Amino acid sequence: MHNPVDTEFFAPEPRATALPKDSVGICFAGRFSWEKGADVIVAALPRLMAEHPDLRFSLAGDSGADTQGRSYLDLLTEKLSAIGALSRFACHPSLPYHQMPEFYRRHDLLVSSTRFESFGMTIVEAQACGLPVVAAAVGGVPEVMKDGETGLLVNGHDPEQFYQAMKRLVADHH
Repeated sequence: MHNPVDTEFFAPEPRATALPKDSVGICFAGRFSWEKGADVIVAALPRLMAEHPDLRFSLAGDSGADTQGRSYLDLLTEKLSAIGALSRFACHPSLPYHQMPEFYRRHDLLVSSTRFESFGMTIVEAQACGLPVVAAAVGGVPEVMKDGETGLLVNGHDPEQFYQAMKRLVADHH
């Protein structure tokens, strides 16, 4: 089968210097919406960031809204602000595709809590750049990841399970 990712363009390189040297960077790429599991990240990530003052989170993509019309991005920033972690969050709503490899390389892991995914292009791109991934085991995702080797697969969309998986990879990074 033809490889859908240009592995010369999406390739591991030394970590970019956008994050402080001793920090751990988690990223999300794609539409920050219910379909992509934004609510799971909004529930799990602030707790992890509260426990790890060296943790940074970046989002590349625009935001969807919850059933009450509130932006998931606004919900996340409110929670991060409440714990004093807003300065460790960066949002890039319209990052051009040619900048995605560098975006991935500035981080240490990707989280993908998507509710359905036929393939998981951002997962494959991030892995090609050397990032482990915490992802929901839906659709084609288990076909492009090796649980315990290239990252951790989470069954379902329980924020506690995502928190535990991210916590494990953050601990492995230290």
